[in-house]
Amino acid sequence: MRNWLIMPSILISALSSSVAVTAAPDQLVSDSSELTSYSVKHIEPILKSSQQETLSTSNVDTLPQEELLYPELVEYLYSRLQRIQLWSDQELNAQVNLQLDVVRLAGFSPIFQERVEMLHDAFQQQDKSRYDRLTTDTFLLYMSYVASAADSGKEWYFTTSLQDSLPRPSATEVDIMVTAFESGRETDYVRSLASPMIQQPGFENVYIDLLAKSQVEFPVYEQTGLLRRGDVLAPEQYLHLVERLQASEIYVDIRKIIFLTIPWI
Repeated sequence: MRNWLIMPSILISALSSSVAVTAAPDQLVSDSSELTSYSVKHIEPILKSSQQETLSTSNVDTLPQEELLYPELVEYLYSRLQRIQLWSDQELNAQVNLQLDVVRLAGFSPIFQERVEMLHDAFQQQDKSRYDRLTTDTFLLYMSYVASAADSGKEWYFTTSLQDSLPRPSATEVDIMVTAFESGRETDYVRSLASPMIQQPGFENVYIDLLAKSQVEFPVYEQTGLLRRGDVLAPEQYLHLVERLQASEIYVDIRKIIFLTIPWI
């Protein structure tokens, strides 16, 4: 079910030092002529020399490439930034997870649902390397989502769900991200992509409420055809309907009668 209260209506906001986004969505990074030749083994010496993190690179080699939507671009970023982890900072990690979770809870995108579940799985398994790369990969998807929401959001939210991967971010968008990480402003950059709704009063309470409800499985209410006032429902179907309405905080007067009818009187 789609939670329209938290559905993001996002427009990309670049860093003040960046230029306007003009590159085509599928354009490769400007200085990445050898991007397709990158693999984990090619960049392993660079990763080993990084002083940012002390994790072993052995786990990196075992990350299935099919888990990534943009494997070449992901490896380019780690090579360019010369880091083993990009999301180890707690504040940065919390911010990116909040924004991804808002999209997941909005309920319009199975692909974001799947990606966030993969992140949770990697985190629970304490697989730091897999978690970090999945976060980078999912954030690239999020960047493309933000850039496309103004034009395609109405269709995603009200017509067809966002089911498939989007084209990778443009070269300009990737360069903006790289610049933010290189200058130590990555947290500000991630915040700049957030929905303005996150800053609205009361958002925290709504988010916590929806997060709690997302972890509860409610009975599925199924209906065939159009029901009219006075139509009789089977007891089990009636109770499922009542539970669904109560979960939405809609007051329902449960009638204790033998033949249960729709309480629309």
